[in-house]
Amino acid sequence: MTSWLRDPSAFAALRAALRKRIAARVATTLPIRAWSVGCSSGEEAYVLAMLINDVLRELGRSDDCMALGTDGNAQAIEQARAGLFDLEGALAQPAAWRERFFTRIGQMLRAQQEVRRRCVFARHDVLRELPFLCCASCPSCAWIWWRAATCSSTCRRLPRSRCRRNCTSRYSPKGCCSWDTPKG
Repeated sequence: MTSWLRDPSAFAALRAALRKRIAARVATTLPIRAWSVGCSSGEEAYVLAMLINDVLRELGRSDDCMALGTDGNAQAIEQARAGLFDLEGALAQPAAWRERFFTRIGQMLRAQQEVRRRCVFARHDVLRELPFLCCASCPSCAWIWWRAATCSSTCRRLPRSRCRRNCTSRYSPKGCCSWDTPKG
């Protein structure tokens, strides 16, 4: 289940962290990038794009930004790309966002081109496929590594077989799972 701003305190903390990092960022042509893993119908990716846009406006910056939304469900990704959302569910958004980033169509809201161009959606199952990685020589890309504690926390919520296969990182090349291996 996905929804708009489902954890307001987490988004408030994210806003504060983004503001600090963007304010300290030197001028560059590289966009600010955010990734919503398991984005379902796209609300979280759109929120990331709108949140970054707000912070940039507050700071008087014109950096470009992009929110990548991925999910293993191709149908959900198509829905996210369409940018069409139920009005009732969208009431959790700040009214200023609904006015600035959406157009009302009956009982639906359609994300305007300004925000849709900042969101890219792709089918990707993070439990079965490696994260999007790039070569170290590409300056516009960053390697994605989970800290061992984050990975371990996530893995406790997954079936053992999936976790064992997917949780290696540079911090813990043999895996960070705390699962006990059966002896025998």
